[in-house]
Amino acid sequence: MSRAHSKLANPPIQEGLIDLRVAFEALPTDRAFESIAEEIASSYELTYPLNRVSSQFQITEDVVSTSSASFQRIGTRFQSNSSNFVFQAQIDGFTVSLLRPYSSWDKLYEETKRLWSIYEKHCKPINVGRIAVRYVNQFEAESLLVGLRTWLAVPPRAPDSMKGDTGSLFSRAVVEHEPTGTTTVLVQLAQSVPDGKVGITIDIDAFRVRNFDVQGKEWWSQLEDLRTLKNRVFFSSVTKNTLALFQ
Repeated sequence: MSRAHSKLANPPIQEGLIDLRVAFEALPTDRAFESIAEEIASSYELTYPLNRVSSQFQITEDVVSTSSASFQRIGTRFQSNSSNFVFQAQIDGFTVSLLRPYSSWDKLYEETKRLWSIYEKHCKPINVGRIAVRYVNQFEAESLLVGLRTWLAVPPRAPDSMKGDTGSLFSRAVVEHEPTGTTTVLVQLAQSVPDGKVGITIDIDAFRVRNFDVQGKEWWSQLEDLRTLKNRVFFSSVTKNTLALFQ
């Protein structure tokens, strides 16, 4: 089915992203992120610092007080005015997102390769420890009254003993494939929305944890494998009625 439906006319993709977790001998400095910003300024006009806040608390005689707080710059978020790309360069990794309206995997993949070469040059990671392809799909369908099985192959459900109107249903499945070191996480959420419809989210995260050579090409092809797996999971999660919404 995934092969037959590999191209949907109007895919329900809210966000597609490629995420890489990396390690360093020395963490990137603020100057490294500034250099990235300078190099991609023509295509990513908006920049936002990413900070981590750490606090320490003391509890004495039922009184909670903050003893100290610190801010750490962990990276920069870049956004484009002319496209739907968002790029996050951080001290532990690298994420490229393509937002709705989603165009194609090829555009996401090629932009990731372009930005990776810039990130690698300025931040100097020594290895890639985790590669991931994640897609968040969102759409609205007819009310829960018609039954979620109309839209989802294995929908979340509440016990029969729970009576009343359903506000939301949630399920999460984690499957590990040891021979390839691949983990797939499937999250499904159905919740009531205005106009008597149901909003459905299908969030698929496929990743591999392994020490990849930064200079190697193996993990680029494995990203393609993860994308194929993501497609297989999506098309096996929905029904023909759902696919008809996006043709």
